[in-house]
Amino acid sequence: VTPEDASKRVKWSSSDSLIASVSGGNVVALKTGEVTITATSKLLDTVYGYIVLTIEPGDKPAVSEEWASMAVTSHADFLTTADGSKVKIQGVATSVSEAKNGKVNYYLQNGDEGYYVYAQDISKYPVEEGKAYEVGGEKKVYQGLHEVMNVAHLVELDEEFEVNYVTPTGVDISNATESAKYLGSFVSV
Repeated sequence: VTPEDASKRVKWSSSDSLIASVSGGNVVALKTGEVTITATSKLLDTVYGYIVLTIEPGDKPAVSEEWASMAVTSHADFLTTADGSKVKIQGVATSVSEAKNGKVNYYLQNGDEGYYVYAQDISKYPVEEGKAYEVGGEKKVYQGLHEVMNVAHLVELDEEFEVNYVTPTGVDISNATESAKYLGSFVSV
Protein backbone atom coordinates (compact mmCIF):
# COMPACT_ATOMS: atom_id res chain seq x y z
CA VAL A 1 0.00 0.00 0.00
CA THR A 2 1.33 3.41 -0.96
CA PRO A 3 1.98 6.06 0.13
CA GLU A 4 3.72 4.80 3.26
CA ASP A 5 1.46 6.74 5.64
CA ALA A 6 -1.76 5.38 4.06
CA SER A 7 -3.93 2.87 5.93
CA LYS A 8 -2.86 -0.73 5.31
CA ARG A 9 -6.39 -2.00 5.99
CA VAL A 10 -7.65 -3.57 2.75
CA LYS A 11 -10.39 -5.97 1.76
CA TRP A 12 -9.34 -8.72 -0.68
CA SER A 13 -11.64 -10.18 -3.33
CA SER A 14 -11.56 -12.56 -6.27
CA SER A 15 -13.67 -12.06 -9.39
CA ASP A 16 -14.27 -15.83 -9.49
CA SER A 17 -13.72 -17.80 -6.28
CA LEU A 18 -14.06 -21.07 -8.24
CA ILE A 19 -10.86 -20.22 -10.15
CA ALA A 20 -8.86 -18.66 -7.30
CA SER A 21 -9.53 -17.64 -3.71
CA VAL A 22 -7.75 -14.89 -1.80
CA SER A 23 -7.32 -14.35 1.93
CA GLY A 24 -4.99 -11.81 3.51
CA GLY A 25 -3.36 -11.27 0.13
CA ASN A 26 -2.52 -14.96 -0.35
CA VAL A 27 -3.98 -16.33 -3.58
CA VAL A 28 -4.80 -20.03 -3.98
CA ALA A 29 -5.32 -21.31 -7.53
CA LEU A 30 -8.24 -23.77 -7.69
CA LYS A 31 -8.69 -24.42 -11.42
CA THR A 32 -7.66 -23.05 -14.79
CA GLY A 33 -9.01 -19.73 -16.06
CA GLU A 34 -8.61 -15.99 -15.74
CA VAL A 35 -9.36 -14.16 -12.50
CA THR A 36 -8.97 -10.64 -11.14
CA ILE A 37 -7.68 -10.24 -7.57
CA THR A 38 -8.54 -6.87 -6.04
CA ALA A 39 -7.41 -5.08 -2.87
CA THR A 40 -9.83 -2.32 -1.84
CA SER A 41 -9.26 0.20 0.96
CA LYS A 42 -11.53 -0.45 3.95
CA LEU A 43 -11.62 3.31 4.59
CA LEU A 44 -12.45 4.48 1.07
CA ASP A 45 -13.84 1.95 -1.43
CA THR A 46 -12.85 4.12 -4.41
CA VAL A 47 -9.19 3.39 -3.61
CA TYR A 48 -8.18 -0.02 -4.93
CA GLY A 49 -5.64 -1.99 -6.91
CA TYR A 50 -5.98 -5.21 -8.88
CA ILE A 51 -4.08 -7.79 -10.85
CA VAL A 52 -5.38 -10.15 -13.54
CA LEU A 53 -4.04 -13.69 -13.19
CA THR A 54 -4.20 -16.52 -15.70
CA ILE A 55 -4.27 -19.89 -13.94
CA GLU A 56 -2.77 -22.65 -16.06
CA PRO A 57 -2.43 -26.35 -15.28
CA GLY A 58 0.82 -27.27 -13.58
CA ASP A 59 2.82 -30.43 -13.91
CA LYS A 60 1.30 -33.41 -12.17
CA PRO A 61 3.33 -34.41 -9.13
CA ALA A 62 5.58 -37.37 -9.88
CA VAL A 63 4.66 -40.67 -8.24
CA SER A 64 7.43 -41.64 -5.86
CA GLU A 65 8.75 -45.18 -5.78
CA GLU A 66 7.57 -45.40 -2.17
CA TRP A 67 3.90 -44.84 -3.13
CA ALA A 68 4.13 -46.90 -6.33
CA SER A 69 5.41 -49.97 -4.46
CA MET A 70 3.10 -49.62 -1.43
CA ALA A 71 0.20 -52.07 -1.22
CA VAL A 72 -3.36 -50.72 -1.16
CA THR A 73 -4.67 -50.63 2.42
CA SER A 74 -7.86 -52.65 2.99
CA HIS A 75 -10.70 -51.01 4.93
CA ALA A 76 -10.26 -53.41 7.86
CA ASP A 77 -6.54 -52.64 8.00
CA PHE A 78 -7.25 -48.91 7.65
CA LEU A 79 -9.42 -48.95 10.77
CA THR A 80 -6.65 -50.58 12.84
CA THR A 81 -3.71 -48.67 11.33
CA ALA A 82 -1.89 -46.51 13.89
CA ASP A 83 -2.28 -42.74 13.87
CA GLY A 84 0.37 -41.09 11.69
CA SER A 85 0.96 -44.18 9.53
CA LYS A 86 1.02 -43.93 5.75
CA VAL A 87 -1.93 -45.49 3.93
CA LYS A 88 -2.86 -45.94 0.26
CA ILE A 89 -6.53 -46.31 -0.67
CA GLN A 90 -8.57 -46.58 -3.87
CA GLY A 91 -12.13 -45.77 -4.89
CA VAL A 92 -14.54 -43.26 -6.39
CA ALA A 93 -14.61 -39.67 -5.10
CA THR A 94 -18.03 -38.85 -3.63
CA SER A 95 -19.47 -35.97 -1.62
CA VAL A 96 -16.69 -33.63 -2.75
CA SER A 97 -16.86 -30.31 -0.91
CA GLU A 98 -14.41 -27.44 -1.16
CA ALA A 99 -13.16 -26.16 2.17
CA LYS A 100 -11.37 -22.89 2.90
CA ASN A 101 -7.87 -22.00 1.74
CA GLY A 102 -7.80 -24.20 -1.38
CA LYS A 103 -8.57 -27.45 0.42
CA VAL A 104 -11.12 -30.12 -0.45
CA ASN A 105 -12.82 -32.84 1.61
CA TYR A 106 -14.43 -35.94 0.14
CA TYR A 107 -15.16 -39.62 0.57
CA LEU A 108 -13.42 -42.31 -1.44
CA GLN A 109 -15.92 -45.16 -1.90
CA ASN A 110 -14.99 -48.71 -2.91
CA GLY A 111 -18.01 -51.03 -2.87
CA ASP A 112 -19.42 -51.04 0.67
CA GLU A 113 -16.31 -49.44 2.12
CA GLY A 114 -15.51 -45.76 2.42
CA TYR A 115 -12.67 -43.50 3.48
CA TYR A 116 -12.81 -39.83 4.47
CA VAL A 117 -10.11 -37.64 2.89
CA TYR A 118 -9.70 -34.36 4.76
CA ALA A 119 -8.11 -31.03 3.77
CA GLN A 120 -6.47 -32.13 0.52
CA ASP A 121 -4.66 -29.37 -1.40
CA ILE A 122 -6.89 -28.96 -4.45
CA SER A 123 -4.34 -26.95 -6.44
CA LYS A 124 -1.77 -29.74 -6.19
CA TYR A 125 -4.14 -32.72 -6.06
CA PRO A 126 -7.45 -31.81 -7.76
CA VAL A 127 -10.35 -34.28 -7.58
CA GLU A 128 -13.68 -34.51 -9.36
CA GLU A 129 -16.79 -36.19 -8.06
CA GLY A 130 -17.43 -39.55 -9.73
CA LYS A 131 -13.83 -40.19 -10.83
CA ALA A 132 -11.71 -43.05 -9.48
CA TYR A 133 -8.45 -42.33 -7.64
CA GLU A 134 -5.61 -43.89 -5.74
CA VAL A 135 -4.80 -41.70 -2.74
CA GLY A 136 -1.86 -41.87 -0.37
CA GLY A 137 -1.58 -39.94 2.84
CA GLU A 138 -1.41 -40.08 6.60
CA LYS A 139 -4.00 -41.90 8.75
CA LYS A 140 -5.50 -39.73 11.50
CA VAL A 141 -8.28 -40.34 14.00
CA TYR A 142 -10.07 -37.14 14.96
CA GLN A 143 -13.06 -37.26 17.34
CA GLY A 144 -13.67 -40.88 16.39
CA LEU A 145 -13.54 -40.26 12.64
CA HIS A 146 -10.85 -42.13 10.72
CA GLU A 147 -9.39 -39.77 8.12
CA VAL A 148 -6.71 -39.59 5.46
CA MET A 149 -4.80 -36.31 5.79
CA ASN A 150 -1.63 -34.76 4.40
CA VAL A 151 -2.23 -36.30 0.97
CA ALA A 152 1.10 -36.81 -0.80
CA HIS A 153 -0.01 -39.13 -3.61
CA LEU A 154 -2.97 -38.94 -6.01
CA VAL A 155 -3.37 -40.84 -9.27
CA GLU A 156 -6.53 -40.89 -11.37
CA LEU A 157 -7.48 -44.49 -12.21
CA ASP A 158 -9.23 -45.94 -15.26
CA GLU A 159 -10.66 -48.75 -13.13
CA GLU A 160 -14.36 -49.13 -12.36
CA PHE A 161 -15.36 -49.20 -8.69
CA GLU A 162 -18.84 -49.88 -7.35
CA VAL A 163 -20.37 -47.51 -4.85
CA ASN A 164 -22.84 -49.35 -2.62
CA TYR A 165 -25.02 -48.24 0.26
CA VAL A 166 -24.77 -50.35 3.41
CA THR A 167 -27.80 -51.10 5.55
CA PRO A 168 -26.49 -52.01 9.01
CA THR A 169 -29.61 -53.87 10.15
CA GLY A 170 -29.44 -55.23 13.66
CA VAL A 171 -26.29 -53.23 14.47
CA ASP A 172 -26.13 -51.11 17.61
CA ILE A 173 -24.78 -47.96 15.94
CA SER A 174 -24.09 -46.39 19.34
CA ASN A 175 -21.54 -49.17 19.95
CA ALA A 176 -18.20 -47.99 18.48
CA THR A 177 -16.92 -51.54 18.00
CA GLU A 178 -20.03 -52.73 16.13
CA SER A 179 -20.29 -49.64 13.95
CA ALA A 180 -16.55 -49.24 13.24
CA LYS A 181 -16.61 -51.27 10.05
CA TYR A 182 -19.10 -48.79 8.57
CA LEU A 183 -16.91 -45.70 9.16
CA GLY A 184 -16.67 -43.69 5.96
CA SER A 185 -19.22 -45.89 4.15
CA PHE A 186 -22.47 -44.79 2.54
CA VAL A 187 -25.14 -45.93 5.00
CA SER A 188 -28.86 -46.08 4.29
CA VAL A 189 -31.19 -45.80 7.28
